[in-house]
Amino acid sequence: MAAWRTLWRTAFGRAAVALLAFDLLLLAALCIAAMLAHADLLATIPASLRLDRTWSIASVYTYGKWLLTALGLALAWQRLRQPLLLSLAGIFLVLLVDDSLKLHLWAGAALAAALELPGLPGLPAERLGKLLVWLVIGSACLAAFALGYARSGRAIRRRGHAFLLGIAGLALFGIVMDLLYALTYRLGFDFLGRAVRFAFVLVEEGGETVIASLLLALAVAIYRQAARPAGHAPDGLARPLATWVSRPRAGARDAGTAATGASRSCGRARRWSARSRRCAASSPPSGWP
Repeated sequence: MAAWRTLWRTAFGRAAVALLAFDLLLLAALCIAAMLAHADLLATIPASLRLDRTWSIASVYTYGKWLLTALGLALAWQRLRQPLLLSLAGIFLVLLVDDSLKLHLWAGAALAAALELPGLPGLPAERLGKLLVWLVIGSACLAAFALGYARSGRAIRRRGHAFLLGIAGLALFGIVMDLLYALTYRLGFDFLGRAVRFAFVLVEEGGETVIASLLLALAVAIYRQAARPAGHAPDGLARPLATWVSRPRAGARDAGTAATGASRSCGRARRWSARSRRCAASSPPSGWP
């Protein structure tokens, strides 16, 4: 319980709890609507509650997360000037454009038609084209991440590890689960087939929205830390980022330590010399009886 109370006091914890609570509310509303539709109490699941519709409540909520995550990282970069933050902001803008405009869908279909891609068992040509588009977008995002990572400090890199893990989770749910979902159509359109497809949609889209919430909470914590003065008490994942970024490198610390040590040695030598002169002045001259 103490760990949960400590997490709740952080900017990350408060943002994550609020975002995940609304995620669970949307997932619960979808499950309730699905049960009512199965019991013939609803004609069909409302499009506004579906997770896989472009402009449903859940989709717009996810678009807002991408936008706010990119904005928070861009504002943190404006203060800290760490390239990885700017790279991550660009990556989330790409996610926003691709997710809201369904770029991978129509670009994948156009690519499959242009290249005359052959369909594979369980993998139509359109899905193969969509996979190639995802590969191109992912490669560009990975290159941007690597470039920003190489030019940033150690503390920002550690935050980048968390973002990289979250983006890998998005790829797992968005690409791997999507390919597995295509195979569920072999089960037919009876109750079992529809139930399995609904479960896949729930896991795929629900996993994406949960990861998006955690990434936004992380961006909020980084922005809060970056906005705090260097001497302010920490409130987030660790101490304020300004103190990490402005902290001197190891070589500079070693040089400063050596200079301090030399200064202290000189001070001790001066004090010893003055003490020796005082003793010589107070001692009797040679030959004194």
